[in-house]
Amino acid sequence: SGKVNIGGYSYNGIDAKVTFAGNNISAAVNYSDKNGSISATGGTTGKNNGSYWAKLDADNVNLWEFSRGKLDSLTVSGIFEANVDGSDIDFMDGRLSIENLSVRRPDGRSWEAGNLDACLSGNGSNDTRAITIRSDFLNASMLGDYRLSTLYNSMTELVEPMFPIMESIQAKKSNGTKKHDNNLVLKANVSNLDFMDVIFNRPLYLNGETVIDVDLCDKSGTMPAGISVPGATIGQNMISDASVSIGISGDSLKTDIAGHYTTQGMDASLNSRLLACADIPDVINADLNLR
Repeated sequence: SGKVNIGGYSYNGIDAKVTFAGNNISAAVNYSDKNGSISATGGTTGKNNGSYWAKLDADNVNLWEFSRGKLDSLTVSGIFEANVDGSDIDFMDGRLSIENLSVRRPDGRSWEAGNLDACLSGNGSNDTRAITIRSDFLNASMLGDYRLSTLYNSMTELVEPMFPIMESIQAKKSNGTKKHDNNLVLKANVSNLDFMDVIFNRPLYLNGETVIDVDLCDKSGTMPAGISVPGATIGQNMISDASVSIGISGDSLKTDIAGHYTTQGMDASLNSRLLACADIPDVINADLNLR
């Protein structure tokens, strides 16, 4: 047991242990006070270019107190566990699981997420790579032949012909070369976004399951994408029967927007609402701030 000061917070009576055995390293940390308790274990081995594991059990951890006011007033409980093989993000296999996740605010608002399981597989071979997420509020998969380290550049290079400023920025980053060959299909089903209100203080709720589809192919230079939202409540406003499809091919961009937007009892098409926005993110934030 000992005393450690991290970020201005004094951990009195913290219990920590580190063990070295050849290429293997393991560590354990336990701490508890009036602001919550933490029990963490983890380690690494030198085999197969590195294997890593970690487990964190958090019980009523007050983020505001532990961060000395740098984080929001949230109290978090849950068990977080990760296992990863490989040290290169493009050739990793691993799993992340979260059990009994609970987030609460002092005003009584809470989000009970239940369990979440995320897997990364097929990255140690030439077979199809897969990322899957399964939970009570989100189920998603991303299948194909791709590298995580180049996905952002792939999407940017597909979009840049429509936005010259992005083309200039991307050219500087890549020195004018394009060597990506990503090919993937992303599908996601989102049943609720209740965490937006509790964690980010943004009241956004879904009235039905939202479906997201993205198909990216570097070789053909295409990235069709679509989102379908049966209903959503944003602050005091509502979206219903909404769908947005985007088609990117070469230097062309096609969009199709449908749905209804209701605010202060007035109903308008979602398309006209978005077209009337000089800055869509600003308008969305304004809507979210209406409590």
